Amino acid sequence: GVQKVERVRARRAGHQIFADVSISIGESSLVEQANDISSSARQAICEIFPTADVVVQVNAAETDRSKLLSTVRVLAARRNLGAHAIRLCREANSDVLELHLEVDETLSLEQAHEQVSGFEHALKETLPQIDKIVSHIEPSGEETAKLHSMTLSERSISDALHQLKQELGIDLRPHSVRHYAVRNEISVSFHCYLDGRTNVAAAHDWTIKAEQALRAKLPDLGRVVIHVEPPDADQ
Repeated sequence: GVQKVERVRARRAGHQIFADVSISIGESSLVEQANDISSSARQAICEIFPTADVVVQVNAAETDRSKLLSTVRVLAARRNLGAHAIRLCREANSDVLELHLEVDETLSLEQAHEQVSGFEHALKETLPQIDKIVSHIEPSGEETAKLHSMTLSERSISDALHQLKQELGIDLRPHSVRHYAVRNEISVSFHCYLDGRTNVAAAHDWTIKAEQALRAKLPDLGRVVIHVEPPDADQ
């Protein structure tokens, strides 16, 4: 059960040997298993030096996944962003990172997008192996914490987008649409444009409506990621 021997220190005082050992085990191991592994390590040393005074420190080994999650969350926190629903997908020989980012609900979409773009740039510099990042912007604050009941729409996503354009006068221009199968589920992600001066909470409300309309059309749909951005984001 030992994945790595991190450190071994030993010293002799007269006929006594003192050993200080640090080992790594799987991060999913239970406390009981950790205790058993620690005892086994201590016994193994005592088989060589029966009178040794042994101290074994057990640490959880950091996996590639835990390193990725830790890096994403630290970089997000440095920019006052909360990161969750982090997932790395392999698609057509490319690594695509999908995640949800929480921003201050008082920001405009333009301000929020600028903040998120800075985070994505820093993340790509830190993790150059990531080919693409798809982030979903969510508001965070007292107003957002309040629950709002909504009714699922019966319309398909195309009808929903068309009617929103007619009713609200907003040209959403969905683009970068992706759909893929993961564990027998169909997942969808796409980008769309909203006025950069739009309050980020209002923009997030639209993404909720759009997702609900899509799920009404495709009840077996799995994950949905909608990225909203101002029209000049690509310039």
